[in-house]
Amino acid sequence: MRLLFFNSIGRSVWGGGEKWMLAAGTGLRARGHEIAYAGRPGGQFLVRAVEAGFTTLPLAVRGDFDPRVAWQLGRHLRRTRTEVIVANFNKDVRLSALARGPGRQPKIIARNGLPIVPDRRRYRWLYRRQVACIVTNTAAIRERYLGYGWMPPEFVRVVHNGIDAGRLRATLAPTPETLPELPAAVAARKAAIGLAPDAPVVTLCGRLVGQKRPDHFLAAAQRMAPHYPELQLLIVGEGPLEAEIRERAARNGLGARLHLPGFQRDCARFLAASDVVLLPSQDEGLPNVAMEAMALGRPVVGYDVGGVAELLAPPEAGRVVAYGDVAGLARQALAQLDQPETAHALGARAAERIAREFSLETMVRRFEAVLEEVC
Repeated sequence: MRLLFFNSIGRSVWGGGEKWMLAAGTGLRARGHEIAYAGRPGGQFLVRAVEAGFTTLPLAVRGDFDPRVAWQLGRHLRRTRTEVIVANFNKDVRLSALARGPGRQPKIIARNGLPIVPDRRRYRWLYRRQVACIVTNTAAIRERYLGYGWMPPEFVRVVHNGIDAGRLRATLAPTPETLPELPAAVAARKAAIGLAPDAPVVTLCGRLVGQKRPDHFLAAAQRMAPHYPELQLLIVGEGPLEAEIRERAARNGLGARLHLPGFQRDCARFLAASDVVLLPSQDEGLPNVAMEAMALGRPVVGYDVGGVAELLAPPEAGRVVAYGDVAGLARQALAQLDQPETAHALGARAAERIAREFSLETMVRRFEAVLEEVC
């Protein structure tokens, strides 16, 4: 099949949706499909697609009904005889529908890593008239959509995210021999990123935006600090809240503990140096950073939002607390620091769960089955 992944995400953003599209396309290409990518010129999404050897279509998207972008996209679709567009945002769906014209080719599949389709009349028309199906990554999002009453069950498909755990481990030097790694190896990884080898490290990895609730991370850390005077806080990512995070940490006496290494193309070496990875987001699909932490055998504690519990399957492979329960978040994280053997066992089960149910190969095969049915 000939597919185009269309994602108008901002130029500087590289998040879970973008990772999924590149991973899915890479896996599908290996299975014989022709893959291309469309997005903003000079953006991380297209830059990484080019680095991976894909054909790209730069589109200067400025609005939901940009006729120039629709014309450029339509010309590409006709020239390449694209059969399926996999669209990221609602505006990407609209532009794809406008670009293909009154016909029903190519098929449009909306890929939702978060519940971004509102229950409103205009979205009902767009999705039921123009879209072949929605592919989402959690049963929680599917149930929310089906609750609208106008999406039939077969219209919303669940394809869980998957990761290449072997490749993830290969990015670390030296490559872990066992998962989870023993304390000495974790201490060496802490030293490699400039942290004290014997200090407990709690990590948040993601864009520094409100959705990820870095303020809840710091509030939980403030509750943990009296129990571990040497506690170190690692926040990996960039975004508009960086200055606010620094100011809040300083105001709460956490400034000396806080480490902000900025945006990282790969977070594996930071996750591997962590004793606990926190996920205090106010909403999530199936978070890639949690999957990566689990694949590396690190304990994950998060809020029970979106597909987090679906992924962690508590108490088997992680711990969840109700959204907003900062005290519970801190308590569960402290339990991992207080009981290293229990945390080690939790990390081992997490790594096993990723290998068993969330491999990249499984994800690509399941998505390919949806494509074959749609086409």
